[in-house]
Formats: sequence, structure tokens, C-alpha cells
Amino acid sequence: MNRIETFLIEKCPRLGLALYAFKHGGDSDYYKKALQTDPSVFQYHTLGNKNPDKNIFYIRIGDSGDGFFAEYNRLLMYLFAADKYNMIPVVLFTDKFLYREECEVNGSSNPLQYYFLEPSGIYPEEAEESKNVVYSSYVHTLQKELMDEKTGLYGFSDKYIEILGGIDRKYIRTNPAVDSYLAENLSAISKDDSFERIIGIHFRGTDFRAGLMGHPKYMTPERTVKKAEELLDTGDYDGIFLATDDAGALQLFMERFGDRIKYYKDVFRSEGDSSVAFSDDGRDLHHYRLGLEVYRDMETLSRCGALIAGLSQVSLASRIKKEGRREKYRDICILDPGIIKKGPSLERYYRKAGKQVK
Repeated sequence: MNRIETFLIEKCPRLGLALYAFKHGGDSDYYKKALQTDPSVFQYHTLGNKNPDKNIFYIRIGDSGDGFFAEYNRLLMYLFAADKYNMIPVVLFTDKFLYREECEVNGSSNPLQYYFLEPSGIYPEEAEESKNVVYSSYVHTLQKELMDEKTGLYGFSDKYIEILGGIDRKYIRTNPAVDSYLAENLSAISKDDSFERIIGIHFRGTDFRAGLMGHPKYMTPERTVKKAEELLDTGDYDGIFLATDDAGALQLFMERFGDRIKYYKDVFRSEGDSSVAFSDDGRDLHHYRLGLEVYRDMETLSRCGALIAGLSQVSLASRIKKEGRREKYRDICILDPGIIKKGPSLERYYRKAGKQVK
């Protein structure tokens, strides 16, 4: 930048910046940085005097249209960015997080802490009084190492799973209340903590049947049943653990597999075309419990010896979690029916159904 440009930016900022932008009109790298579409660009803010020796990456996450594992998997992407650039991650799940309650849960009003420990031991209240703070932006999830291993909304290479498995292992810790809950429930599925001879199945129904744009195409349970029967016929597996949000699918699997199938009986399931994430129910802490139940499903799936699933955020998280424990499925079958390119948007569909999706 020459002296004239510097003078204009100091004395007439709008004119100076306009002229500078015009001068660099052919520089695509400049525009990426100026418009903040470059995932390596971070703007620091001074919010107070705490932690002057730390660069804090303040991850504020929450989208009223996203389910638990859409948020979780995005969180891992933000944590990857923090790790890559040697920043200290601090996480706040905002008021838009679908699983938020109006009261504290497990001693916290931050929904992250309903389930997990803060990854760095620094809490949002402290981050908001710190000296060097970067606010997370969606562009920071678009790191080249991840984008090179991703094809479309639900296409992930083994390398992608490996990278985020390492991030999950390094940063994600459930809190003591969730630790106890998981230990008790996992032992109910396998008393000797041996899941190697269990086939984990995730079947997503509900609003996948609605044909929403960007969702995977709905796949009837029969294709999943057929694949499970093939694996059982090998003699390598004794039973099935089923995770599903769909009451009708559960009934079909029970009729087909009888006492060889296990599942959690207290899961809130739907018989309609609406995701349970948008449900309301009279039970205490319903939204928190929805998150807890799907997290338990994911953890159980990640321990099984085999995985059969469609395209979903839950099955992705299961693969990442298993990789994070440095384990591999003996058999894995991700059934890919394709993505819906034309259909109602999620927002329009749920607004029509009377749900508030902003």
C-alpha cells in the first residue's frame, strides 16, 4: 500500500478502501480475504484483559434447523480449525440450539455443558473478558484438509473420518452425569461390554420421508433388513442393535428379527413425517433428553462390530467416534440412495407444519 492509499484510508476510509479494492480488482485472493471467504483469515477482538497470552477461538454454534449431530459434526470442524491454528477453543451452544432448555441442566445454562466438558477448561464467561478473541464463522469450517476429503453434503472419505476422529479424541469429553448414564445403558445392551458380535443399524425415518431438498432420498427399511440378514448369515454376528427415530421401522425390525434385536425402549420416536428434533412433549427436560438419547444411540453404534446405515449425521458421527478410539468396524455398509435436489425446503416444510424454524 503506497502513501497516497494510506492517507486516503486514514482520512477518507470509504473512498480509500473503494480505490484500493478497484486497484486489486483482478486479485481473487484479495477478494477472498476482503469478503471473509478465506478460512485462514481471523479477526481478533479485545473483550477484556484476561488471558493476554492466549489466542481464543470462540465457537458460538446453534441453528434452529439442525439436529444434534449436524451441530456436533460442525463443532468438530470448528475444533479442527482451532487446532490447526494453535488457538484455544471455547464453545457456547446458543439459544437457537434445538436441544436447549429454559432452565439449567447438569449445572449449566450452556447446552454444550449439558453433555460435555469445555474442551480447553475456559468457559464462555471468561472468553468474553479476554484480550485476544476470534469469533467463529462458517467459513472457518472450510479448511482445505477437510474440503479435499468431502464430496457433497454426505460424502466423506476415510481420511476425513480419520482427521475428525483425532479431533474428537483430543477435545470431546462427556461430563460425569453423561458418563454414568452411558455406562449404565451400554451395559444393558452388552453386559460383558463386548459389542464385536453385534451389528449396529441406524435407520432414519420421519422427515426423510418428506422429500426435503438437500436430504438423502428416503429408503424403506427392507433394504437395511436384507443387508442385516446377509451379515447374520455369515455367522460372525449374534444380534443387532437398532437405533431409529421411526416407530414404524422399529416394529418392522422387531417382527423380522425377534429376540435377536436390542434397542433402547425409552427413546422418543415418531410415527409421522416430522423429525423428533422439532417435537414437543410433556416429559421433563424433553429437549435435553432428545439430545441425550441420540448421543447414546451414536455411542452404542460406534461400539458395534459392524455398521449398517444410510446417509446421516448420526452414522457419520459413529464412524468418527469409533476412529477416535482407534478402532475399525469389521463390516461397514453405508447405503446411499442419493440426495434430493428438488423438493420443499426444510424451513418451508416445518413452517407449514406450525414449527418455528428461523
